[in-house]
Amino acid sequence: MTQQTLLCLHPVEEVHTSSSIIMSQSVWKLFHCWWILWQKMAFSPLIEDNGMSSIKFVACQAKYINQYKNLRIKVLKCCANIHFNRQCLKQGLIPKYANIRIPHTSPASNVTQRKAQTMCVKEEIKHFYKKKETLNTLLYNTHLQAAKEWENSWHLIQESLHNTINQEFEKKYKILDDKISRLASAQKQKVDKSNEFYQRVINKTNIDFSKEELNLLNKGLKHNLGHKHRHWINNLAFEAESAIALLPPGEQEHMHHQVAQNIKKLQNQQLHQTHILPKIKEALKLVNLIKDKLRKNKALIMKADKGNVVVVVYREDYDQKVIQFISGNRATEVNDNITTEFSPT
Repeated sequence: MTQQTLLCLHPVEEVHTSSSIIMSQSVWKLFHCWWILWQKMAFSPLIEDNGMSSIKFVACQAKYINQYKNLRIKVLKCCANIHFNRQCLKQGLIPKYANIRIPHTSPASNVTQRKAQTMCVKEEIKHFYKKKETLNTLLYNTHLQAAKEWENSWHLIQESLHNTINQEFEKKYKILDDKISRLASAQKQKVDKSNEFYQRVINKTNIDFSKEELNLLNKGLKHNLGHKHRHWINNLAFEAESAIALLPPGEQEHMHHQVAQNIKKLQNQQLHQTHILPKIKEALKLVNLIKDKLRKNKALIMKADKGNVVVVVYREDYDQKVIQFISGNRATEVNDNITTEFSPT
């Protein structure tokens, strides 16, 4: 057989159309078996060696094959687009089609822009999934019609189509991966590791603090140790009772019930938080050690004028700085309260 072979593979009915030819059932079965064997012998070398491009079909024969091939390509395109968009979401990248521009007037606008771009990508993925579902239904129906039309030869044709299409889409996926790499290199900002952050603790004394003490001071003056008084729940109940007594009599019973439930919840939480107590006790010990060192060396801890910085200075140096600041600004001491002159009447 030549590379371009004209196949008319509908002769199961066409041979049977002539009214002058009458076959017995046994002869017909023999002919049908010969026909299937000839199809396999004719298709196998062409499909394995040269693919479907070496076979030339009549238009009526190629209808379902072309439909199946086109639908298969569309389904795989949807899969490729879904893969691309999901990889963009996973890596935090924004495709060009989702590049929504918003005036950068505040940090909130940046957050809004990012959310809008992410939502655009997610909606695109939903669209492709719906399209893929529709195409899969059409592809399945075409597959059934082609299998009915070509019978035992269909699996050879289908295998050839899949091999040809898969080779094309291997290239497409490689292109998409390169595109994702270019987006990642363009959108991922390089972190400048040369930046040096300011010190959180500035020690202007000769006091030597341990590593644990410095770690606690680095957390700042607003750090909450989580320490609560032993009877803090009882005190909270007494304070709540005092506040409820000021309410109208008709509302007090309801508020008593709510306060009792909340206090029970707090008591249960305190019972289950026993693992936190050792950490709090350790932090309290460090606080007491820091206080002892400051007391012995007559020093104190102050917040800097700018930045969230803790400064350790001697008390004498601090007093001198205050006096120097007052005298340098030409402040005058007065005996009367002159603020009443500036207050509105």
